[in-house]
Amino acid sequence: MNEDEWTAPTQRLGFVNVFDSVLYVRRNPVRRYKVGLSKENLSLQPLNDLVYPRGAGETLRHVTGLSSIELGDCIMGKYPTFEEACKILHGGLGVKAIAFDRQFALTSNGYVYYKTTCVGRLAAKPKSINDIVFKAAFTHLVTLLENNYEKALSATRS
Repeated sequence: MNEDEWTAPTQRLGFVNVFDSVLYVRRNPVRRYKVGLSKENLSLQPLNDLVYPRGAGETLRHVTGLSSIELGDCIMGKYPTFEEACKILHGGLGVKAIAFDRQFALTSNGYVYYKTTCVGRLAAKPKSINDIVFKAAFTHLVTLLENNYEKALSATRS
């Protein structure tokens, strides 16, 4: 086996789109003789005040099973664009929340979350990230969305 096959995965986690809602997932810094994700080093957090269509407990169990397609999409960075997320959210399908980025999610009541913190609201009929109205303390986050920080970050990691 090559040495690089023994290194820990470098992909960051973040929001998981699951059961018409989202969970924020992070890797805990624990020492184990394992590489990758396990129940011991995975932390999942539901968003405050978000209704989970299948219940928060079942949603958490689905992701902590470590075999969900949704968790795989998170690891691989597969998210809809902002525009697609807005269409899905307001498409009348009962979606409560959707992530369009590892660190950003939208809720059906118009809130914008960065990680687990509500950082702003969506303007009426949003079409682009310019339609996000950030709270005063979080206006700097627009830089992350405008500069496509995830692609820049993954290019620097090796």
